[in-house]
Amino acid sequence: MGLTQFIITFLVLCSSVHSKDETDLQCTVNQHKQVTCLWHQHGVQKENYTLKYWFDNKEDSAVLCPKYLLNESVHVGCWIQEPIETFTPFTALLISSNLEKTVQKKYSQPQNFVKLDPPNGLQVSNTSSMELILKWDVSNSSYPNRCIEFQVQYQSSTDRTWTVKEASTFLFSLPSYDPEKMYTFHVRSKLSNSCSGAKTWSEWSVGVSWGRNTTIIAGQLEPNQTPDLKSLLIYLMSTFVLVVLVIILIRVERIWVIFVPRIPNPGKNFEDLFSTHEGDFQKWLGVSKDVVESLKHNYSESLCTVTEDSDCNGGEAKTLAPV
Repeated sequence: MGLTQFIITFLVLCSSVHSKDETDLQCTVNQHKQVTCLWHQHGVQKENYTLKYWFDNKEDSAVLCPKYLLNESVHVGCWIQEPIETFTPFTALLISSNLEKTVQKKYSQPQNFVKLDPPNGLQVSNTSSMELILKWDVSNSSYPNRCIEFQVQYQSSTDRTWTVKEASTFLFSLPSYDPEKMYTFHVRSKLSNSCSGAKTWSEWSVGVSWGRNTTIIAGQLEPNQTPDLKSLLIYLMSTFVLVVLVIILIRVERIWVIFVPRIPNPGKNFEDLFSTHEGDFQKWLGVSKDVVESLKHNYSESLCTVTEDSDCNGGEAKTLAPV
């Protein structure tokens, strides 16, 4: 009986741990001091949860979530749009629809859970002393600039790994760059240790690249630089189009006749003259026998023999009778 009770207790504990992992309540504060709480990040359940929150350990002043985040009509998060006091303790309570499961999480120092947006407006310029200057901006942040620190990662066109450097201001310099290389930069930010204990960095910013005295956004081609691969593709496509056009010209009969006129072959028209009419030109022409007979000569002429008398001095000539 004791073993059975132990097994039941173990299964209940496992179920509780599993349920806790499934809900996995996590809250973060953005740079506008707005709170986002997420749960069910490791699988969506069919059961809806309700979230309540309060400040300064005042549970009796708890407020329901003003805006839920949905996934297939199931609550998976809550967005508290109203800015909070980051140095005031914050507590979130998650309650299942059947009131059987609750998850409560207290953030004594919400400023330690701030996740900033990525920096923007990256610009690169070079100086006469062979130095690259990278500048950026952080827009609409509710935190003072002195409380924000940065990391810059950069890579040249010949590097295989990124180099990461710390930056405490909105500027980073790269000395002794190679003007023949292309350099790409990204920046991310977080609250500094002097203002909070935040450990979460923002996402990396959109990259910016510099090469041959030109600044471009990552993913775009440098105006004066065309990769060899692109040139090869353009050449192959042009050749292919030309070959297709030549084939079409050859196949189109009318165009072919215009450029290469045909030489007439009269032999085909006289094939039946020899195979059917045995060379009889009149039969081949289809002329009737009556017409042929009518064209024959139908008269005769008497032949007369004229001789000259041996007497050349006036003797009469003798005419022989017709034969």
